Amino acid sequence: MSTLAQIEAAIGRLPREDLRRLKEFVDRRCADDADAEFEADVRAGKLDSLAEQAAQEIEAGETEPLDEFLRHP
Repeated sequence: MSTLAQIEAAIGRLPREDLRRLKEFVDRRCADDADAEFEADVRAGKLDSLAEQAAQEIEAGETEPLDEFLRHP
């Protein structure tokens, strides 16, 4: 049995409260990992072209205020 299968089996045996706490831990870990990956991408310049494109669209008047956008059905 693989380690993942063992973990899945153990999770299946958890009481509801422990499962809730595990979910909170995993959610927090995933969010922290996503934040770290995003920050690394920013530092590496991977988002520079998107920022430049956004700046050009704003300068060209090709955008609308967020509050107007959010009112669209």
